[in-house]
Amino acid sequence: HCVKRMHMSQRIRFMLCTLLSVTWTVLSAEEMAEPPTASPAPDFVETTIASPSEADLMAESYLTPPLEATTPMSIEETTPYEDDPKYLEQQRMEDFMNIEERIYVIQRNFNFKRTETCESAQRLVKMNEQDYLYTLRARHYMLKDKVIPTNVRFTVSKTGIHKEYNAIKYRHGMDQPRVERKLMYISPDKTCAILVEKLGNGGKGCQLVQPESAIDDGIPAECNRIYRANCGKRSMTIYESICKSLPDNVPHEEL
Repeated sequence: HCVKRMHMSQRIRFMLCTLLSVTWTVLSAEEMAEPPTASPAPDFVETTIASPSEADLMAESYLTPPLEATTPMSIEETTPYEDDPKYLEQQRMEDFMNIEERIYVIQRNFNFKRTETCESAQRLVKMNEQDYLYTLRARHYMLKDKVIPTNVRFTVSKTGIHKEYNAIKYRHGMDQPRVERKLMYISPDKTCAILVEKLGNGGKGCQLVQPESAIDDGIPAECNRIYRANCGKRSMTIYESICKSLPDNVPHEEL
């Protein structure tokens, strides 16, 4: 009897050890198969730049964003919003050019290395059917208590299927070429607009702008939705609350 009990005890211990070994193996396999939990990426990244050094650091990753960051359309969607016939009524450049007050750049999704803030444009005079004289203003990081004004010629144009003017061409700075910028969207009450241009990397550069009198009410929901849906996930804020109160640094430059 003692021999039988000994054999039974050994068999029970062997079965328990085997069962524990199998259980541990299964659990280990499940842990290895389960991918690590990662924090979800934000749908939209908005930032501000305060100094040239900060701009240089951010430009390492933002200056040339991947195409998917500035061209979020699917393969099936071949017509950009600014060229889609469904939205022609939202893209009449005449509505934009009729705004006489100062128009501020609120945010953009390109040129992350530029340190200018308080960028604005204001119509001075209509020169002829297609040409207008505007004053561009911007605050340089070395001259924070004033904005530098520059008089620039704006020329309206038509692109693609548009029968009415839907784009403007102008020089943004002394060292910049004249670039054509399409009107992607302007709100019915003219309180928000989006200008878009083709970037050197093949993506699209967007600027969301607002007239001075509309800024304190915030960005209209529809304008904000269209910007985020068509202009990628990265954006930089250009406007600051102090911008409205800054005087010009005279004299004006001419471009």
